[in-house]
Amino acid sequence: MASASPMPPRQSRRPTTAFYSWILPFTMRTLPADLPEKQAEFEAHSQALTAAAVFTTPAAQAAWKTKPSWYAVAKADRIINPDLERMYAERAHSHTIEVEGASHSVYESHAKEVAALIEDAARHALAGK
Repeated sequence: MASASPMPPRQSRRPTTAFYSWILPFTMRTLPADLPEKQAEFEAHSQALTAAAVFTTPAAQAAWKTKPSWYAVAKADRIINPDLERMYAERAHSHTIEVEGASHSVYESHAKEVAALIEDAARHALAGK
């Protein structure tokens, strides 16, 4: 398994000169803490750059205030506290699942559970709910 130590977010992000940001590989390995070591290592070194503005740009209107939402609480997330994830889901009145043992990379480590959540959202969308 990948490193289980918490990632210090601000110290781990590095800006580039082109308004992008990246996470230092040794700290990024905390994201997929429940994936095999080799896969976590690969991901740490193959990440795509993120537009730095995503960390500072306010949303004009939160979609969860007017649209249905779905949320997967990753119960072993070391990046976002699962209690905070639950609070976000409750505030948005989200259809919520909790995934035991899941890290921040829940969509990879528990793909079947996440796919079922997405399929549930699609069924609701087709039904107009």
